[in-house]
Order: sequence, then C-alpha cells, then structure tokens
Amino acid sequence: MLLKQSQPATLAGLQQAILADAGVKLSRSTIQRSEAYRQQRRSAARSRPITELEAVLNDLGPLDRKRLLAKASRLRRENKEGLIAKILLLETAVLQKSEIERALQQEVLRLQLASMLQR
Repeated sequence: MLLKQSQPATLAGLQQAILADAGVKLSRSTIQRSEAYRQQRRSAARSRPITELEAVLNDLGPLDRKRLLAKASRLRRENKEGLIAKILLLETAVLQKSEIERALQQEVLRLQLASMLQR
C-alpha cells in the first residue's frame, strides 16, 4: 500500500498503514520479524548498487569483516578535514615505502651482478 502511494516503506509508515488498514497496532519488532518485511528488505538490498565498502567486505572473512566495520564506524565519526589529512599522509608514506623498496631491489640486483662478475 505504501509503495502504491509512492511513500517510503519505513517501520513507522508500516505501523500506521497496518493500523489504518486492519485496525491492529503492531510493534516495530513484530514487523521486522515478519516474512513480508524480510522479503522487502532483501529485494531492496538487491536493487541498490554495491558500495565500495560492501565490495571490500564481501571479500573478507567474518573476523576481518567485523574488524573493518569497526574501523569504518570509527572513521565515520571523524570530520572530513581530518580524514583528508590522514589519506594524504598515508599516500605519502606509501610513496616513500615504494621508493625504498625500489632502491632495495636495485641494490640486490647490483650485488647479484657484482657477485656473478667476481666468479
């Protein structure tokens, strides 16, 4: 009924619609436990695009997923400027580590070549 009226299917809206239609007041938890509500939530979840975070979470095991969700929740509470600063610092650190790694690889190759020439 709510969808036909182009209204969002919120729990409060469902409560009011059931009360108006059937004259029965249901609690939110009763509505959430109903099979119709579960089916509607599943179909709504299938129709929306997967976010980048969800894509990352789908590739993780349960323990790693739980840890990453906790980190994401913590990061959501930070302000945007702080997050931007952290990203910039992390990108700089990654670039520095990459440069060190490249230099070490070149040194290993140089030592291997020197070792081969001494034989």
